[in-house]
Parts: sequence; structure tokens; C-alpha cells
Amino acid sequence: MAATEKRFPRATFTRKLIRICERLDACSTHTLSFKHWFLNRPESCTSTATKLWVVGSYARGALDCGDLDLVVEVHSTGPEPPQRKLMKALCGALPFVRCYAGTPAENSSGIEFPNPVEIWSGPGSHWRSAIDAITPDAAAGRAKRPIDALPFRVDQMDTHIERLEELLKLKRKGVLEWNFVEFDQDSLAPLASGEFKESEEYVARCLKLEFVSQKTLRLLPPLTRFMRKVEPDGKWHGGFPHRTQMWCGGTLLLLGRPTPSVSRFDDDPKLRQLGLVPHLSARGPNGVWLLRRGRNHADTLALSGVKAFYLAEEGSPCIVTWVDHSPGYERETDVLELFLTHADALRGIEEWNEGTEPDDQLSAEVTEVSGGGLLRLTGSCDVLRIGEIELAMTHTGSSFAGSKSLAKLADIVTALSASRSSVPGKRNFS
Repeated sequence: MAATEKRFPRATFTRKLIRICERLDACSTHTLSFKHWFLNRPESCTSTATKLWVVGSYARGALDCGDLDLVVEVHSTGPEPPQRKLMKALCGALPFVRCYAGTPAENSSGIEFPNPVEIWSGPGSHWRSAIDAITPDAAAGRAKRPIDALPFRVDQMDTHIERLEELLKLKRKGVLEWNFVEFDQDSLAPLASGEFKESEEYVARCLKLEFVSQKTLRLLPPLTRFMRKVEPDGKWHGGFPHRTQMWCGGTLLLLGRPTPSVSRFDDDPKLRQLGLVPHLSARGPNGVWLLRRGRNHADTLALSGVKAFYLAEEGSPCIVTWVDHSPGYERETDVLELFLTHADALRGIEEWNEGTEPDDQLSAEVTEVSGGGLLRLTGSCDVLRIGEIELAMTHTGSSFAGSKSLAKLADIVTALSASRSSVPGKRNFS
């Protein structure tokens, strides 16, 4: 777990636990009204709390804790209510308190809690004595778990422990690699309207028109500053229809309570890396967790030994933007050309400059790229052109290239691996 996670004195959570027990003494039965999660019809049930256990670091006597973990045994008549609504009715909505329905052995968290301490067993029970009976222990810190090696807490993401443990296994096998970058205080400062670059206008519109939630809006200034370093040539656009997804170049940002679904990488040349960005919280950690294909990922292995050449100016790839001025609709398509040989790339410069004024001529360098480095290029364009072949990286690109589907990584490998006996015809860069 990142060192930026906040922890609080034990006494802070003792006061919260007392308030919850007092609340249960006053009223342990609630009638809840809610809508069915799928059928969207009104439902109601009556739920009664019968027992409450404290688990985790507080139950072990830790002198400081990250949160207070509670398990509440509940008996309900009628349809099962939403967990958050049920726990809020029974225990209130106190910050840094995690309430799970069930028993320590089987509950809504999905994990078994060892060494629980029963605190409350019904109105009038001796819960104060049960709290006082837990001996503070300076050596009783947070229980270590394998997933502590991950940047974020489980409750910051929309996933479960088994999936996170699988990520660790994939990293050990070299199938995945990642790094975490924490937001510092300066990066969280708001961005003035004049600070946005042309490629960041999508972010500017989100801030101005509030296309997304207020919590997501707070993420956009630090993300904009961060992506300027990670994707300096990347353009922003939304991940329609999901308002909590945004693209910048070849990086797909998942915001709010993200799900680390690494199957997204499979054979997708547009996606270079996933950026998981939970909502900002007082407890933290706050930042970006970047996941990429590792050296042993199937896509990385498929690209090994594959190389190409491209044209670059001042370190940035030369991308041609085609603009469709159809009546009532204007669309831009970014096209990047890859060359099979260094000589082909030099001819590309000559053809680009043919018939142009000296001041408008391209002064580009031929740059070689190989293996996984190709993914930085494929994520920066809508169409990848290799000789006479046009491969669509985006839906905008599929319309331009006249393709019914997006290209797979295997299509790029095939195109670059193909040998050609004849020199390609001239290309039109107008």
C-alpha cells in the first residue's frame, strides 16, 4: 500500500464505535424503501441488526488505524436491500467506517475476518465493557496481505481481492508491469481557462459544461498536468458511452471506482496503457496507477523482432490530419505512416516535399521503432498507413479507411512483416 494512506489515533474510532452502538440501542430495526436493482420497481423490507463485531486492526488493539471495520448480522424480511442503504440506516454514515453485512466468516466484503470481537448483541447488551476489554497493543499493526503491494486500497476500486491477487501473479510472471504516480499539492490546483492546449480542449469543455460528476471534475486538473508528461502528443476524447472513461493518446483513463480489467489489452493496438484514477479522498492514496503489457505478455511477444521506421520532427511523430468538410459535419482524422525500410522513409520525405515551397518543406528525421515501442505510435493516430495498407485504430479511422472493423495488433504485425519486392507508389500528403 502506498505510504500516503492516512491513519488515525485509536481514540478516534472508539468514539465512532460508541456512537454506532448507541444508535443501535435506540433503534435496531428499520423499514427500508428502495428500487429493485434490475427491474427498477419499488420494493421494501424490514431489517433488524442482531449482532455487531469489530474486526481488523482495531480489534487487534492497534494504536492507529486506517479505518474501522465492522460486521453486522442482519435479519431481513422481504427483498434484500442495497448494502449501502442498509448499513447507513443501521450504523449511520461516519467517515472511515466500513460496515459489512453478515458474519465475520461470511459477509458482504467477500473475505473472512480472523479474530473478530463481538461488541453488541442487542439493545441493552454490555457493549461498553466489550470495547474496554480490547487491550491496546503497540505491536498490533495492520495485518499484512499480498495486495498491500498494490497502490490503492480495495475500497477505492470496483473489484474484489481475488482479482487483485491475480494482478500480482501476472506481474510476477512478467505479463504486466506498472508504476504509481502520486498527485502532489501543486498538481491539484485548478487550471485557468487560458492554460489549456489545443489537444486539451475536451478537458476544458468538461470543466466548463460539467459533462461529468463533481468528483470527476476534481481529477481533471491533476490528470491534465500528468498526461502532458506521459502523452505529450496525445489528444483527449471521451470514452463514450462511459462518462468515467477518457482517452489521452494511447492511455485509457478509468476514473471514480475503476475496475482493473487487463483483458482490455488483448490484441488492441490502440491501447498502450491503462490509468486507474480513483476519486480524491482524505485518506488517500491519490494518484494514477499505470498498467502496461509486460515483457511476457502475448502482444509484446508478438511484436518482438518487428521493426519499422517513421518520420519525426522535434521528437514527435509526423501525423497528417485530414479534415472532412461535409455539410453540417466536420471530422478530423489523424494518419500516421510507417515504413518498412529506412530508404522508404527517406523517399517519403522527398515525396512529402515534392512541389512545396522551401519554407513549407518537411525537415524530419527518420526514426526506427521496434517491439513494444510501436504501441506508443499506434495509440496516437486514427489510421496507421503501411505502404498501401490503411489500418483503422479508431472508429473515426474506420470510416476514413473504409473498414468495417478496427485493426488488431496481429494485422499490424502481418503488414510490417510482409516483404515487398516492388517500391510502393507515391503517397499523397496534401
